[in-house]
Amino acid sequence: VEHWTRAAHAWDSLERPHDAAYSRWRGAQVALDQGQGTVAARLLRRAAAGARENVPLTAAIAETAALIEGLEARFQAEVGGDAKDAITTGR
Repeated sequence: VEHWTRAAHAWDSLERPHDAAYSRWRGAQVALDQGQGTVAARLLRRAAAGARENVPLTAAIAETAALIEGLEARFQAEVGGDAKDAITTGR
């Protein structure tokens, strides 16, 4: 995740919002794979803001965000608790 967030900051400094958004999206994917749902959600929000006018990237970000929402819904249905905590801790 750290690699992608550093890349995003570098693109931000070069005023390349779509490249920064791509980096944040990729960081969110890694965060999800590592069970860091809260981090992934934060990165996706920032990625979505930077991806405006880039339809393919916006669609990819939305697809990844839907994964988080799906995990939350499934967790609530199965356990009845807060999925964000469970995703973050991997439980």
